[in-house]
Formats: sequence, structure tokens, C-alpha cells
Amino acid sequence: MASSRAFSLYSSIPSADANHSSRIHPLTDDPPSASKQKRFDTCFGGPPDTPPDGPPSASKQKHPPRRRSILRRMGAAVDFGINYVFSGLARVVATHPIAVLALMIGLGVLMACGVFKMTVETNIEELYTPQGNIAFQNRDYVDSLYGYEALDVKVFVVSKGNTNRTLLTKPALLALLDVYELITSVNATYNGSTFNYADPRICYRPGGQNTPCQVVSVLDYWGYSRAAIQRDKDIMTTLNNPFVLTRYGQPVPQDWVVGVQTKDPETGEIAEAKAFLLTMFVQNNKGCSGSSCKDYYVDEWQKAIDAPVRAFSSDEIDVYLLSYWGQQAASDSAITADVNLYFASAFLLLAYSLLILFRRHPVHSHCYLALVNMASITLAVLGSYGVCSLCGLKFSLVTQSLALLLLGLGTDDMLVTMAAHDETARDFPNASVVDRIVATVSRARRGVIVAALTNFVAFCTGIISELPALRDFMIYAAVGVVLVFVYQSTLYVAVLTLDLRRQRANRLDTLCCVVSAAGPTDGCCGRPYDRNKPGVDQTVIGHWLPAVILHPVGKVLVVLSTLGLLAVGIYGACNVTQNFNIDWMVPDGSYVRDVYRIRSQTFPLASGQGALPVYVYTTNPTANFTTVTNTSSGSSRPEAWVVPAAAGDAASAPMDYFKMQDELAALGVRLQEDPYVSFSPPVQSWFANYLIWLSASPHAPLLDANGRPPTSELFYEWLHEFLGSVGRRFRLDVVFDQGNSSVILSSRMFAMTRGLNNSGQQVDAMNSIRASASSAAPTLQAFAYTFPFIFVEGYAVIQPDTVLAIAIAGGVVFAIMLLLLADLTCSVLVAVMVAAIGIELVGFLYWFGLAFNSVTSITLLLAIGIAVDYSAFTAFSFLSQVGTRQERARRALNHLGVAVFNGGFFMFLSILPLALAKSFVFQTFFKMFSMIVVLGLWHGLCTLPVVLSLIGPPPFETSEEAHQLRQGTASARVADAVMPDELPGACSGSACSDMVTPVKQTVCATMPSAPAVVMMTTL
Repeated sequence: MASSRAFSLYSSIPSADANHSSRIHPLTDDPPSASKQKRFDTCFGGPPDTPPDGPPSASKQKHPPRRRSILRRMGAAVDFGINYVFSGLARVVATHPIAVLALMIGLGVLMACGVFKMTVETNIEELYTPQGNIAFQNRDYVDSLYGYEALDVKVFVVSKGNTNRTLLTKPALLALLDVYELITSVNATYNGSTFNYADPRICYRPGGQNTPCQVVSVLDYWGYSRAAIQRDKDIMTTLNNPFVLTRYGQPVPQDWVVGVQTKDPETGEIAEAKAFLLTMFVQNNKGCSGSSCKDYYVDEWQKAIDAPVRAFSSDEIDVYLLSYWGQQAASDSAITADVNLYFASAFLLLAYSLLILFRRHPVHSHCYLALVNMASITLAVLGSYGVCSLCGLKFSLVTQSLALLLLGLGTDDMLVTMAAHDETARDFPNASVVDRIVATVSRARRGVIVAALTNFVAFCTGIISELPALRDFMIYAAVGVVLVFVYQSTLYVAVLTLDLRRQRANRLDTLCCVVSAAGPTDGCCGRPYDRNKPGVDQTVIGHWLPAVILHPVGKVLVVLSTLGLLAVGIYGACNVTQNFNIDWMVPDGSYVRDVYRIRSQTFPLASGQGALPVYVYTTNPTANFTTVTNTSSGSSRPEAWVVPAAAGDAASAPMDYFKMQDELAALGVRLQEDPYVSFSPPVQSWFANYLIWLSASPHAPLLDANGRPPTSELFYEWLHEFLGSVGRRFRLDVVFDQGNSSVILSSRMFAMTRGLNNSGQQVDAMNSIRASASSAAPTLQAFAYTFPFIFVEGYAVIQPDTVLAIAIAGGVVFAIMLLLLADLTCSVLVAVMVAAIGIELVGFLYWFGLAFNSVTSITLLLAIGIAVDYSAFTAFSFLSQVGTRQERARRALNHLGVAVFNGGFFMFLSILPLALAKSFVFQTFFKMFSMIVVLGLWHGLCTLPVVLSLIGPPPFETSEEAHQLRQGTASARVADAVMPDELPGACSGSACSDMVTPVKQTVCATMPSAPAVVMMTTL
């Protein structure tokens, strides 16, 4: 946050103002000479008057001269470089404004053309997961052997009007059957082909082509037969029959087909249920691995059933459809749902900019510059999007919010420039247009570059993140901040030059072709115009605020309030959890969001924050194989339980699973004992069920003492028999080599986790189950995998990534502050303020009901670059004042309090429209950025001034000498520094005859041959 009036402190142009005079830096400690005293008075018109707030206290009027420290000299060198570059650039722009304007507009349009190469990414997997992590590698292995995991379409059913009426009635069951028959009868068309659910390209049949489609619902109790439901005399008895099996010989999972159950306390049987869940599994024959790849036939079928199911009407039930196509469509809509908020933000900033730039004088007003500012920022935003798009970076909903942030930052830079421009108008009314622009840029340079540099550093540190959404946002933001800085330093300054020419020609603000007849003091409505009259904001922030907070009682209240705020933040930070749910990415008010609500109310285990289904896979490390698409079914999933194999490696024989029975048995046991694995349903182990079947089969007498097959040949022979009969449901859990049916390439066991309340618990569960699998079957190289683990991997890295990025950003920003403030004490105090803001910001995640995740981590990184400015400029102003600590704190607020407040208020206006956003990202940004502004202003305008008034360091040595200059005691010595015997060009000569105005000194300051004059004005 650059602060407008604050940066007159950095001016290279002396003036009669008390604060401006403090910028004159002596370079020597030589005794004064009469001739140089005379030269100083000749060029500057005598010593300045006493400051309007009166002389400082007697205790601070005299200080022994101190030699500047190395830190102060380094700061002076930095300021010399900044002033040299900025003044030179300003002179070029002010001399050729039309050419610069045309050049920057053309460059902006050229960069903006890159948006035509923009790739919009809405795939959550591609945004919020570390690419190439262990889960991705596991998925590649699983996909190569087991085919792509089947998709499902879920239909949640509640009573009509969701009246909590039980659905265990024949009319409700028949209505559910109507929904099922509707879905199976809908036709879809793709690529000239018409198909429905029964088509092999849609229906998923785990038992093979001639087996039923896999569908799971309460209708399994009646075999999806209307007649069976109608003739059933006691549906409650049927529903509670534990021996009813699904089409694939499995017990009907009651908890997954009927929801909101009420059970008889004596029998434990279901007495009533208020929700149904119909799950229909579909193929996933996409052309490549990854969520970005699609099965277009399944996509079109899901799209075709969407409208009919949502339009289904019944007197008994309401239905809610949840499909992958519907969720993706809802996520895609989030990109455009809140796009109008950008225009709302721009309107608010434009309105407030007009208010700030308006003057009660037809010529001195600058209203149209507000429009120029918006155009300048828009070019920077489009340029950022274009450049990054050309570099291959993807655009996402998170990146879209960057435009609002750049609006606030760019408008704040504009205010810095205009405040400096107003000051130079008062101080140097007779300067030429070019000299005025140079003076303006010289005064504003430090504030603009500090704001840009701190934000740039904060953004750049986020590039180390493994999460693409966070990394790409930071790259977009870093480029955007640089472009905003460039355009404010060139295009806006060029238009400002033209505006100054307009004023000199006495032409109207918005009608620049019309010459005004108004005089310099002829204001609007017949009232006189006085540009030096303080406004209401200056009275409140510059006078009333320091009078209140610097009063002894006020200091106590500020300190206690800050400690209380910090305590609240620490408590919240200790209790905030790490959590992220991809469901949040669906905008509020959408149909899918309503489905999520019903799902959480009726089947919480089916939601993303409930239990996770997990498979534990065993491998055959010594087997070499390849997989091909099964052309007979058009599916990458094996038709049988074999996978095509290559010739193999003669040097290493495939592992014999017969010898691995101990690990297979231990794997099932260890998995069930894992603290994160649920007992209901229990672990589904093909090996354990195989042994149970053997114990009751005719082969039982031939088993060994452990109840296992005695030889390898019998092990595989009986296993094939088991998988082809009662163990058919496990047929896809064991993958055999096509060339050798006695070689198992891989197998898997199924488990369900316990209910997991947040992503932190999901990370713990993933790590625990992985450890259990690898320790139980190390030879088989067992590993745990489920699709959600791809996202859980992201949850695992976001915290260390963010901590590292914050540490790096904080360290670099502290180094920048140390160099620019040139004072260790103030730099440490500013760092403490920023650290307090960070702690409180994390704490307010808890109080706002938010969690730590990839979205909130972005704002934590941004907080470093934004919040540091609120305190840094207060600290610098304090160092630039003389007097007691109390007096210097009061003067610091009087000088830049309004500027700091306006900077924060502009940032708040830029994100205010996000309060109406429907997307999770924008809602989170509004809450977080609001707190950044509030906390930054509190610590920068209240806490830090109070602390500085108590333990603040002494002022800059030059500030003390400037005070002596005001008292007439150091004029000659300063003149000796600023008026050397020989100056180039217009400034040469002992009488300084050509220096008509103080602006001429700036002309000298920008010349390479006059470094002493430039160094005169440095920190």
C-alpha cells in the first residue's frame, strides 16, 4: 500500500515546508562560511519559517553532530539510484508525452493479444494437486492394470417438499422405480450414434459383457421389479432381510441405499428412512489418463439425462441428480458467474478517485485522470493475462480475482503521484511543465517503488509452490504488479504532463478545448478556492486521531486493544484446521450446490468430507508386462481377469503369489487394524474370502495345517475356481498374466476409512494406511490408492509450502525495509507489526469459519506485501521528524495519516463487490482482504505510532540539521553541501544566477556530473 502524501518525504527538491526541509542532507561537517551562507540565501530566499506546529521542545533543539552509519549511507546510495533513474525517466516522458502515450498503448494492445492463446482451466485436479506426486504414479499403475475407474451417477431422493416423511412405502418405492426407468430409457447422441444406458459404451458391467449393469439402490431388495414391489405384503420385513443380495452376490449395503434411518431399539432393524440413494455405475473409456480426459459418450449421456431427471415430478418424492458432467458444468460456470464484480469494483474505485481528484475549480480539477488511471490499469491487467497466456500458464477462477487486486494497487499508485503533484504545485508554482513533472515523480518515486517491490517479492515467493493454482496465480500477479508499475510510471505520467499543459493554458478539466475565464481563486458556486485548505479527512486522521491515541489514556487503550487482538488471533491460530473440499468450488445458488446440501443431510458418508473408499494394491515387481485396450468391449478395463503380457525377462521370473500368502494374510489383518479404517463395512479381502471358501469347499481335506492350498499348482487352480463361482465379485481384484494363468500381476483389497472431518485428518489417514500397507507386505510392494489421494497429496504440501514462502518473503521484505528505512529499530518494529498481522490473520480464519488451504494461503502471502506498507511509511515519517517522541509521532500521523488511510480504503473498495460473490474463492478473498486492510490500518495508524512514541529511535541526522536550518543556525553548513563551487550547466556560478526556481536544482540532480547534489537529497 503506497501512501500518497507520505512520499513527499523522499523529494529531491527542497521547499519551505517544514517537513520538506528535512530532506536536505549535508555531506560534510565543515564549519560554515559567510560566502556560502549568502549563496544559500540567494538561491533559497533565506531560512524557512518556523513550522506551523511550533518549535520542538527545548530538549531536542540541539544535538551533537553524528556521523552517518553504514546503514544510513547504504540507504543514501539506494535513494540516489532510485532518484537518478526516476528523474531521468520522468524527463523523457514529460518531454515526449504523445510519443510515450502511443508507445505504451500499442505495447499494451500487443501484450493483450496474448489472451487469444489463453487456456481456461477448471479441472480441480490440474489446479489444486501437486503434479507428478505419489498418488499420480500410483494411479498410472492402477489404470494400466485395472483400467480407468468406473464413474457413477447418483440420485438422492427425499420426501416431497423434504417434509421428513418416511419413504418406506410402496408409492415412494414405485416412484423411485419410475426415476430408474426414466434414466435407463433416455437416449443420447454423439458422433452420429444414438444410445442409452444399456449400451456397452455406457453401462458398467464388472462381471463381463453378458452380466447386469452395476446399479445399487434399495430396489435391489425387489430386483427392480414393479410387480415384486406391488405384491410384497410387508416391505419392512423384506428391507430388513440380511440374506438379500445384489445382482453381484453381495449383501445390500443398507447404509448406502437408505438414509436418515430410525431403528427399532430392541431389534436393531430399520423402522423408517427418509431418504433413498440410487447409484448407477457407468463406463470410463476416456482416451488418456487424468481427469482432464473425457469419455465423450458418457459425457453426452449424462448431459442427456440431466434435464429429464431434474424435471421429474411426483406426489411422493423429490429427486436430486449428481453427475460428473453436472459438477463440471457448475464449476465452469464459476469462471463467469462473478465476472461483473470486476466492473463493480472498477466503478467504486472510479467514483472515489473522482471524489479525490475533484477540485472546486474548473481548471485545477483532474477528474478525467481517474478514467485514464482505470484505462492504464486495465492495459496492465490485460497485458499480464496476455503475457502469461503466451508463456503457457493456465487461467483459473483464482487468477480471475487478480484483476480486482491490481485495481486497488494501481489506483493507490495514482494517488501517490497526484498527492506529490499537488505538493509541487504549492511549492513550485512557477516551474516549467517538464520540471514540475520531474519534481512530482521525484517525490512519489519511493512510495510507488516500495509498494511495487514488496508486493513483487511476496508474489515471487509463491512461485515455489507445488500447487499449480497457487503458483500460476503468483506468476500472473508478479507480472501484473510490474506492468501496473510500468504503466503508472509512463502512460499515466504522460497524460499528467498533458493535463499540466491544459492547466497552464487555463482550459477546463473535462472540456480541455474550452478556455476558462475563472481566476486562480475563483471556485465553484461563487465561493473562493484555496488549494491549501485541509479537508475533513486531514482534520480527522491528521489531527483528531493522534490527539486521541497519543493521550496517556489513549495509549493504554491502544496497547490493551492490540494485545487483546493478538490474543484472539493466537487462540484462533491454535484452533484453525486445515481443510479443503472440492465441492466448495461450485458456486452458491447453483443446482449442484442444492444437491450437495441434500447429500450432506441424508448420506454424509457419500460427501467428500466423509469416509473415503480405499484400495490397497499388491504388485509383482519381477513381472514384465504391457497393456492394450480390450477391443472386444471398447473398454480399457480387462474383459476377464487377465492382462496381455510381453515375453518377459528371462533373467527374472515373476513372483509366485503362492509364496506370498503370509504377506497377503498380514495385509488384510493390518489393514483392518489401522486406526483410520472402518469396521463397517469391513475390509474386503479376496484372499481372506478365498480361504473361507476353501474351508467349506470339497478341497478342505487337502488344505495344509494353516488352511491353505498345499502346492502352487493347486493354489492357482482353486483360485480360478473360486473367482468363477461364489467369488465372482472379486474377479476384477486379481489380475493374471494373459500368457500364464499361474502368474498374478497384481491384486487389491478394499477398505473404507472412518469418517474424516477435514483435510488434515485425510492426510493423516492417507499416511497411516500407506504405512500399514507397505509394512504388512514389503515384498509385494503394497500401496494404498484412491482417487481422492491425488487431492490429499495437495493438502499435505500446502502447509510447508506456505510456511517456506512466507519465511522467504518476510526475510526479503525485512531486508528491503532495513535498506529503505536505514534504521534497525524501526525495521524490527515494522517486522513485528507485520508478524502480528499475520498471526491475527491466521487466527481470524478460525473466527470466520474458514480453514487453512490453498486459497487462504494465497492471501497470507499477499498480506506480507500489502500490510508492510501501512507500518513502513509511518516509521519513515517518524524518523524524518524532530522533537520528542510524542511530537514526532503526532507529526508523522499529521503528515501521512490521510494517505495511509486512503491507501487502505482504496484496497477495501477494490474487493468490496466480492461480498456479493457466489464462488468460494471470491468469498474467501473478500473476508481475508478485508481483515488485511483493517488489521493493517490499525497497526499502522494506531499501534505503531503509540509504540514509537514510547520507544522510538532518534531521527535521521539530517532531520535534526534541517531543524537547525529552520532556526537559522545551520544554513551556511547546508549551503556548503548543496552549493559546491562548480555546478554543471545552469547551476554553475557562485551566485547561482540561473537557478530561478528551486526546481532547477532537481535538473542538476538528474545530471550524471552532479552526484553530490543528488546525494544531498538522499536518505
